[in-house]
Amino acid sequence: MARRRKPLSPQAWLFGLVTTLAIIYISYQARVAVIQNFGEQQIARTQEAMQRIQQQQLERQRQAQQPVLHQGYAPQQRPMSAQEIQLERERVAQQKEAMRQRAEQERQKNEAWERFYAPTQACEAPESQARVDICTARETRFRKEFEQRWAAGKFSQPSGA
Repeated sequence: MARRRKPLSPQAWLFGLVTTLAIIYISYQARVAVIQNFGEQQIARTQEAMQRIQQQQLERQRQAQQPVLHQGYAPQQRPMSAQEIQLERERVAQQKEAMRQRAEQERQKNEAWERFYAPTQACEAPESQARVDICTARETRFRKEFEQRWAAGKFSQPSGA
């Protein structure tokens, strides 16, 4: 027959209950303290981030308020005269024309490259990495020859094409 435990006295039972409640209360307080600490750290980090953002905004505002220097020109203190306005317009027009000419030269060069180099059928749909490597090497060789001829002004069809 199994041995039965002797029932606890009321004082022992009460002491066990008080001890259990004390442990529960202490663990609850510890968890609350950890959560509060974590929350305070998050708040501190957020405030620091907000301060950094505000400082950056203030710095941007200060920079925006400072006179802007365009292409090495000093900020103007007086209105431009009619002659200065005309000179500025001419300078801008020259820059636009130079950009247009560069774009036209680039277009002509691209068209010449398209006439100069035509990939083979095998290169248009390579079946293996080896074929890709061969086609890439061939195109690189033709590109180099094209660039040399273009630079020398002797553009003509390639001898090996």
